[in-house]
Amino acid sequence: VSTQSTGSSGINAEYGGGQGYLILLILTDGQFTDMSACVQAIQQAQNTPLSIIIVGVGNADFSNMEYLDGDRANSAGRTRDIVQFVPFNKYAHTPSLLARELLAELPGQVEKYYTARKIPPIGKKMH
Repeated sequence: VSTQSTGSSGINAEYGGGQGYLILLILTDGQFTDMSACVQAIQQAQNTPLSIIIVGVGNADFSNMEYLDGDRANSAGRTRDIVQFVPFNKYAHTPSLLARELLAELPGQVEKYYTARKIPPIGKKMH
C-alpha cells in the first residue's frame, strides 16, 4: 500500500463525478516490510473511495495481515474499515467460500463511503 495509490485527490480526479470506487487486491506470501508506513497509508486511505483486499498465500505467519484487517479490536481510530484479509489456504478447496470471504465486507464498505458523503447512486436521490 503506498500513499500514491491512496491519495484521495488522485482517485477522485481519475474517476470523475465522485462515483468511482477502487478495489486494491494484494496477494502476499508474507509480511509487509514496513508495517508502520502501511498502517499510516491505510489510515490516510480510509476517507477515499478505496477498499483493500489482502490474500495471504502459503503458510507464512500472517498475524500482521490480521492486524491490518479492521474487524479486530485494533481498529480504534479508524473511521471506516477498508481492509479485508483472507488466508487463501483456509478456503483453497472451496472456491465459492473463498469468493464469499473475499467480498464479504465490500458492499458495506462502499455503502458506508458514499452514505457518509451523501453521494447517491447514479439516478437516485439521497433521503
